[in-house]
Amino acid sequence: MKYKITKLNGKKGEVAIAGMKSKRSKSIVIPKKVKKEGFAFTITSIQKNAFKGCSRVKVFTIKATDIKRIDAKVMNGLKKRIQVKIPRTKATKYGNMLRKLGYRKIKW
Repeated sequence: MKYKITKLNGKKGEVAIAGMKSKRSKSIVIPKKVKKEGFAFTITSIQKNAFKGCSRVKVFTIKATDIKRIDAKVMNGLKKRIQVKIPRTKATKYGNMLRKLGYRKIKW
């Protein structure tokens, strides 16, 4: 995945998912945290068109629990019938965000 740093405070910070390095993946997993060069980042948002062109994806999994925003056109390129998995503790919040984007088949 491609990340964009949105906030940096010492050795910690926040990132947004900006896109995919490979469009050929059959599954997308958004991790809880990202570590890069000694820095620890939490994922707080998914930007518009982040998954554009990822038409082969069948399973979309969110493990992160700090996502505050999912942009409206973030799922452009993904099929509406993919399986979406979200953390049980964030089922209501993430479920509502994803339903607004048109996804109904959500598991936790």
